Amino acid sequence: MVDLSLPEFQIRELTNGPDLEPIYALRVTAWRTRLNLSTDVQRWKDPEDQSARHWAIYNNQGLLAAAARMSVHERRTEVPEAEIYLSLLDSVPTPICSLNRCVVHPDFRGRGLSSLLDSVRVVAAADAGCKSVIVAVDEPLRKRHLVSQGFRVLGEALPYSAGILKGVSNSIYIINP
Repeated sequence: MVDLSLPEFQIRELTNGPDLEPIYALRVTAWRTRLNLSTDVQRWKDPEDQSARHWAIYNNQGLLAAAARMSVHERRTEVPEAEIYLSLLDSVPTPICSLNRCVVHPDFRGRGLSSLLDSVRVVAAADAGCKSVIVAVDEPLRKRHLVSQGFRVLGEALPYSAGILKGVSNSIYIINP
C-alpha cells in the first residue's frame, strides 16, 4: 500500500451533502479529458452517492485535487453497476466493498493521488469488516497501480449500456483486505 502522507495535500472524508457538490463537478472535469461529454453536463451524481462514503484530497491552497467513494454491500446484486460484472462476483466473499468514482483533476495527475485514495478506502473497507474490495477500471496506468497495491484481476466486465460511461469496458480488480 501507499504511504498515506503527502505533505502538499490533505485528505478528508466528507459526509455533508453540500460538501459533495464540488466532487460531482470534478467527476465531469476529470472525465471530460477522456470522454466526449456534452457541454451541458456540469455534474455527475449517482444514486449510490447518498449512501456511500466519500474522500477528497485538497492541495495546500484548498483546491480540490482528487476524490473517490466507496460503498459496502452484503449482497452481490447491490454492488453499483453490478449488471456489467455480476457473473464475476459468484465466488467473491461478502460483504463486498466497491471502490468507485476515483477522479483526479487534470492539473494534479501523476502525483499518486488515486493510489492514496485506494489505500485509504481499503483500510476503511477492512475496518468495516469487508471480505472483498472490488474496483472497475479501464485505464492501463490505473490497472498497473492497482496491481502494485496488491489487487489482482477478477475478469472483464461487459461495456456500460447507458449513461456517461456508455460503451466503456472495464477490467474488474479485487483485493481481500
